[in-house]
Amino acid sequence: MFNTGTNLLGNLLVNNCQIDGHKKGTGMRAQVPWGKHNPPTEHRLKHVSKVGGKNVNQTAVFPLVIIKDPYHWSVSQCRHRYFTIWEHDEAHCPAIVDWKTGSPNDVFVKYALTHKMYDTLVEMWQEWYTEYEEQSTIFPLAYLRFEDILFHAEHVVDTVCKCVGGRRRKGPFKYLEASAKQKGTHEGANGLVSAIIRYGNPGKRLEGWTKGDWEYAKDHLDQSLMKKYGYSFPDWQ
Repeated sequence: MFNTGTNLLGNLLVNNCQIDGHKKGTGMRAQVPWGKHNPPTEHRLKHVSKVGGKNVNQTAVFPLVIIKDPYHWSVSQCRHRYFTIWEHDEAHCPAIVDWKTGSPNDVFVKYALTHKMYDTLVEMWQEWYTEYEEQSTIFPLAYLRFEDILFHAEHVVDTVCKCVGGRRRKGPFKYLEASAKQKGTHEGANGLVSAIIRYGNPGKRLEGWTKGDWEYAKDHLDQSLMKKYGYSFPDWQ
């Protein structure tokens, strides 16, 4: 999923975890071979990513699915929209609903092999993770929350590393102080300190949101999914 911290996790794992038996590298992949930004149903076993996907047995990959608070995630989309298109501007974003009419703002997304239209960013977030929930009955995977990676990086990385049969690399734990996103589309992404300040502040969850956006999310976000991932519904201030 876009804007969930995949680059952060990838860098932390490469810098701190080693799976022995590999001639090159640490045994950690930067992304799943079908492409980390592509839904698994239409792309797993059907698409080969240009980056790190060639000659990889897609049935022998253990995906780490990163989850991000949907309120914070929607604001992240305003800064880096990737291949998503929806009605919004700098003064009105995330624009879950039209600020004038209150009508839902549908979202068009171009993936590698297909495209999808979602009712709003809320449904985009929700349908993405619902799809992985359904796919988890077909292949094994693990869920990691972006917030846990950010605030408890060493514990998360050690746990994941042990889970996949790896070991901690020698030396002190290596944090990523600069942004894991450095160039092009990622320009302006948060570094470690600024990310902690942003995501550690509950008031930032509704930054840019209108009351109409908030009401729509409250009515349409799946409560069971939010509860499973440990996210609360913010009050409108």
